[in-house]
Amino acid sequence: MRPLTFRPITKSRPGYADIRVSDLLTETGEWNWQQIHHILWPIDHDEIRRLPQRCLNDPDKLIWHFNTDGAFSVRSGYHLASSVCEGSSTGTFSGAVSFLRKLGNLKIQSKVKTFIWKAIHEICPSRFHLASRGIKLDTICPRCQSFPEHSFHVLWHCERAREVWFATSLWPLLSQFVGSCFMDLWSWVCSFGVRNDLALFAMVSWSLWLDRNQFVFENKFRKAEEVVSRACSLWEQYDSTLKDRIVIPSTQSPIWQKPILDFAKINVDAAVSETLPGIGVGWWLEMIVELCSYLGPIFCMDLSHLLERN
Repeated sequence: MRPLTFRPITKSRPGYADIRVSDLLTETGEWNWQQIHHILWPIDHDEIRRLPQRCLNDPDKLIWHFNTDGAFSVRSGYHLASSVCEGSSTGTFSGAVSFLRKLGNLKIQSKVKTFIWKAIHEICPSRFHLASRGIKLDTICPRCQSFPEHSFHVLWHCERAREVWFATSLWPLLSQFVGSCFMDLWSWVCSFGVRNDLALFAMVSWSLWLDRNQFVFENKFRKAEEVVSRACSLWEQYDSTLKDRIVIPSTQSPIWQKPILDFAKINVDAAVSETLPGIGVGWWLEMIVELCSYLGPIFCMDLSHLLERN
């Protein structure tokens, strides 16, 4: 139901990590709404109600979401990849592209956008991710010493992350979130936050990761308020830089158009020679009257004598 993952926002309760659709049904094949309200976030209830009733008794199986028959094909994979590259899509995948497009439209540094994209796709170089790549190292978080360190843990689950988010103006919004990955968290902020909330969320997330790197590699510790202050400061500096940019006018020549009825148009141009002394000016007169068009001759004038006087 969530973009990219198509997973519901589940509450973090023991025993529900690998829940299936069949676990949410009664013996008669109907939805067990008491169980659903207990496990799933209310935002998912409407999505569940839209599921066709005839599908509830079917056995679980893997399907390719982007084909109507559920079977993967190279053609559908190609169209899906093309839609992502072009920034447009159709169907259920449009929600995912919409959330990613909001990231691209934010007025923040490119390095921050790249980091958020990596966090969404769970490819940040956390200890857990590096270990999954075959690198032998301890996967436990060096800050809390309690859970494996992956990007979602660093940016949300860790006690250090909660301290930082609590120090931001986003905490009233984030305190209501329950999810299982960073994409769920990003979707939550996109759905219920405003534009400035998205930018602040991205900057604080990047500052959190920088704080993690400084702790691991430089043994530096900052207060939560300092992490937030650094994110806000960099955001404000970048925003002021955008406002102070000098807009260079376009050098493209305008397209010539005929004058309207009963109006005259004079086109003027001048030229200066790099090898010969003097300057030349020319003009072209055109006027359209009711029954005909009058084209005046091209007049040229040598103004070199004026330059010699000055």
